[in-house]
Amino acid sequence: MNRLSLSQCPACAQVNPPRALACSACGTPLITRCPACDTINVRSRVRCHHCAALLDPTTSPQSVPAEPPAPVEADVVPLLDAVDDTVPEDWVLALRAVPEPPRSPGAASPMSPLPTLQLPDDWLADPDAPDVARLAPPAPHPSAAAATTAALPAAPAPTTAPHTSTEGLAERKARRRAAVRDAQRRNPAQRTSALATRDVLVLEADPRARADLCQTLLRFGFVPHVAVSAAEAAGLSRRQAHAVAFLGLGSSGEAADTEALCRSLHDLPRGRPLALIAMADRQRHTDRIRMQLAGADQVLFRPVGRGDIARALDDCGLQLPEDPRGHGAAPEPKAGRPGAR
Repeated sequence: MNRLSLSQCPACAQVNPPRALACSACGTPLITRCPACDTINVRSRVRCHHCAALLDPTTSPQSVPAEPPAPVEADVVPLLDAVDDTVPEDWVLALRAVPEPPRSPGAASPMSPLPTLQLPDDWLADPDAPDVARLAPPAPHPSAAAATTAALPAAPAPTTAPHTSTEGLAERKARRRAAVRDAQRRNPAQRTSALATRDVLVLEADPRARADLCQTLLRFGFVPHVAVSAAEAAGLSRRQAHAVAFLGLGSSGEAADTEALCRSLHDLPRGRPLALIAMADRQRHTDRIRMQLAGADQVLFRPVGRGDIARALDDCGLQLPEDPRGHGAAPEPKAGRPGAR
């Protein structure tokens, strides 16, 4: 393989783009070899003048008309290389003087390997490119790495044993909450939030759900103030300050009023923000999203149990005035969902 298959000009040795047909420096037509018969051709040709094969293997045969091959003269001894008649003779002699490297038996085609060219020092050199050798961090010496590893302190042993797979999620959460409550009792200065008032606003249209909620709040030490409509709840909020507001969502029309009430309570100017806890049906997830957008801190799904209320108040940063759950007792699970939160 010689430089006939490269983009190097045979006259001035200028390296040109791969698809160039003429030298960009002197205008000399560039030449190449046929991939089928190694015939020297001018690059402007599409097919080889000797065997009519495509000089560019990537060209589609259907897009180029076929050319008849040149007649072979039997009484003429073939040259070392078949040469296009348009190539000057002195070029051919100079190109044949380039030694041909030996080909391996498994070579696929004469176009696959590329010879090494002696290019100038500034060829393809970017003066603005960073020095890769300076960017790469030096490799640490093995002795230095061993000394650093020996100087590091040993990792502390785990203080708590990992939870086994048989342990339920509800039990782990219950123990964690019990530990937080015990720490709050031992250190009153680090309590979550001391309540300025025990008054709680309750808006619930369902009598049974309202009675259960008020009974639970009384057990926790709160004083519930009941309202059966959004207008009545708004009047109670203007006359008296409350620590928490439980807002129950009813029908579609009442849900819009409750949403407006939640937004107005959220925007009330107070010394401390009012904790807003909404209650909605489990099947109506749009109510949950609407109440969250209206400013509700927590959204509970009916039926609401004692553990749900306690967890919602804990998440709002409020401490129960009276905690009947005792030291470390787990909150009771929901009905029909044992072990669920």
